[in-house]
Amino acid sequence: MVFLDFRSAFDVVDHEVLGRKLAARGCPAGLLHLLRGLCFEGLRSRLLINGQVTDWFPRSCGVLQGSPLSPWLFNLFMDDLLAEVNARFLGVPICLFYADDGILVTPAGMDVRGLLGVVEDWSRRNGLPLNVGKCAVLTGGADLPRLLL
Repeated sequence: MVFLDFRSAFDVVDHEVLGRKLAARGCPAGLLHLLRGLCFEGLRSRLLINGQVTDWFPRSCGVLQGSPLSPWLFNLFMDDLLAEVNARFLGVPICLFYADDGILVTPAGMDVRGLLGVVEDWSRRNGLPLNVGKCAVLTGGADLPRLLL
């Protein structure tokens, strides 16, 4: 098994890439325009740090934390990765995700490096970097988990 984690995934989703993915999936232009207005364009945020509120700053990426649309939008953003990995196999999917945490469940002897190459390639194309420090490989038997390098 290979455990995957994307670094600050919800915070770094590229709005342009997400818009293209929504359009490619057949999202009607009117709905896409509404989603852009509600979730992407002209957004500003501020933070509460140690009881102090920061000034407003523009947001150019990420899905809004706490929005009921954000998990749905993030799932659509990630969907082509799962499709790309799982299309290589018949039967039960080997690539599964819950939010930004994923797993590749591979049979013994499978070329895991090749699958990781697919994940890495997708990561670069979509601007969503892997958090290598939270990724790991778990092998069968008495082996201990090994960090991916």
